[in-house]
Amino acid sequence: MIKELYQTKIRETALNVSMNRIDAVRHKEITKSGCRVYTDGLIGISGRLGEPTDETWAEAEANLALKVPYPFDPEKDQTRTRDLREVSLTDPEFIRLAEAVLDELRSGYPDFIFSNKISMTETEVRLCNDKGLDFLNLDRTFNIGLLAKHKDSLNVFDTGVMRQDRVFDRAALLRDAEAMLGAFTVAKPLPARKTMLVVTEPDLLLGKMQESLNGEAIARAASLFCGKIGTEVFSPTFSLWQDRSKEQMHVPFFDTEGIRTKQDICSLIENGVILRAFTDKRNAALLETPSTGAATGAYDDVPSLGGAPLTIAPSNRTLRELLAGEEAMLIVIASGGDYTGPGDYASPVQMALLTNGEKTLGRLPECNVRGNLFSLFGSDFVGVSSDKPLSGNRALVVRMTVDG
Repeated sequence: MIKELYQTKIRETALNVSMNRIDAVRHKEITKSGCRVYTDGLIGISGRLGEPTDETWAEAEANLALKVPYPFDPEKDQTRTRDLREVSLTDPEFIRLAEAVLDELRSGYPDFIFSNKISMTETEVRLCNDKGLDFLNLDRTFNIGLLAKHKDSLNVFDTGVMRQDRVFDRAALLRDAEAMLGAFTVAKPLPARKTMLVVTEPDLLLGKMQESLNGEAIARAASLFCGKIGTEVFSPTFSLWQDRSKEQMHVPFFDTEGIRTKQDICSLIENGVILRAFTDKRNAALLETPSTGAATGAYDDVPSLGGAPLTIAPSNRTLRELLAGEEAMLIVIASGGDYTGPGDYASPVQMALLTNGEKTLGRLPECNVRGNLFSLFGSDFVGVSSDKPLSGNRALVVRMTVDG
């Protein structure tokens, strides 16, 4: 019998912001421990809040009687600790920094009302067993999620100042505020042309990739990419990774089955060619390929395939260079959009700014954008920026149809 512990810890200080000021401070510290036992192709699991006890392990062994199949060998003889924490602040120091930023936002943007949350979050994820596996991932981020409402607006909120980083960068936050708020009252019309360059965070358009590159969907012939593995279907400049590198926040370098990949990255699409689906051990066995390390699940779940952390490989060009002198729509809020089965995408855009890649020029009217998966990442794909101009994130640039 093999015993294995999967444990997550989260420590968070959250500042509730209302009417431009901190009105509450909340602390939480939660440990979740999942005890797993493996024998004869079966898995037994028991979980509890807090550290595991002898009773937790006994319950896991008793749950072997449920005969939950797990015909895979647990990982063994590997050790690694990755500590991504950069800055350590006490709660009073963190609160003082947050108050200083709010002071500057109040004085710099008196026409806006700020609300929502600012938090400091630390995570610890461990997977270890009695066969020599011992993985530990540590991370800490500062998360600014301020919603901003113009005093003359009837909306609940109009825009926001959002940033997640491993340092509390006050100057960067104020630059973000200027980009989001400075151009808000400058109205700009949509261009007369039917299509235009669109700048957005990549996740907005990656939903169909998550669905179609899922190994279970491929194995069941339920994916848009069935029959396309090994063929070039996207732009030769487009590559997509399963990404557990330090670029990701609070994503451990290993999955819930203990699989890790070289340099914490696994290429799924390379130069437009679909190479593989992302998989856990079960679906990798069905596809007769190695697991990419995409198993997920709660601390007390049997590991299974879920979504994968996806990253579009960045280009060697900045956002300004990608736009090449053309003005573009920077999407700030686009809620309610989705892909159809064949890969057609459409979404209303509730808030967008006009940008030249260096600064925002004004606010565009509400509109709709649309495109198709194969063209968005094919002939209409421009690239992902080498710099991080979107509140500390890289910018995806594609050409889309825009309807006013």
